[in-house]
Amino acid sequence: MSSLETPDINPFDQIQKFFKEFKGDINIIDEKIDVLLQMEYFELSKQFRDINELHNWEEASKQLFNEAIDLNTKKKLLSQIAAINDVKAYRTIESYVKVADPDLRHWSLLAMQESRMLLQSKLLEQSQVLVSTGLGGKDGKLRYFFVLFNRNNEPYTETQQKVVRNEFDYVFKKNTADIEEINFYENIATILGLVPLTIPIQDIFIKTISEINQFGNFVRENCIITNVRIMSVDEIRDFIENNNNPIIKI
Repeated sequence: MSSLETPDINPFDQIQKFFKEFKGDINIIDEKIDVLLQMEYFELSKQFRDINELHNWEEASKQLFNEAIDLNTKKKLLSQIAAINDVKAYRTIESYVKVADPDLRHWSLLAMQESRMLLQSKLLEQSQVLVSTGLGGKDGKLRYFFVLFNRNNEPYTETQQKVVRNEFDYVFKKNTADIEEINFYENIATILGLVPLTIPIQDIFIKTISEINQFGNFVRENCIITNVRIMSVDEIRDFIENNNNPIIKI
């Protein structure tokens, strides 16, 4: 049994400890990229990390810019080129990103990130870690989507909306986190924000709810927290109908 599987150890605490102690570079994928696509990319790319099977890659890379070449072939090419430790390989992918087929834009961004990390690892002689979530991140922070529910299932009043905005702004700034967007849909409040890797997400959110509830106790303690994707209002309502409103960390 690994340390993360030990019952008395919180996996999230272990992740926070790792980020605090890690001495290399931490790379965060900024873009919002579907998690299933990321899994597909890394599943394919790991085939080329140790053994580079792409000979004459500079000649082969021309196929990336050939509109007659099918997308699956281009996917493989991008993954192969990303495994080549050569600045020219990185520049090739970088050039393709600018003109990428719409269906391959996110795939090419993943390839460019992997290629950049490979070069950095060699040039800087530092370990590299890639952090990727469905919602991406920015400046060492991960993006999260939060959902708050009115305790009485009533629409948030203007005063309550102001309290939610003010308290999120206060607690997030105090923790060097950023609010990107807050929206209200009757009894539902959604927040999109960036939280530093080293800040326990549960703690910051529990603290915010506690601060909000000092002004009328109108928000439920149970909420949704996810970094996979932004949920629509209908998806949120369907989720609540089929669950007991636990705190969700996806």
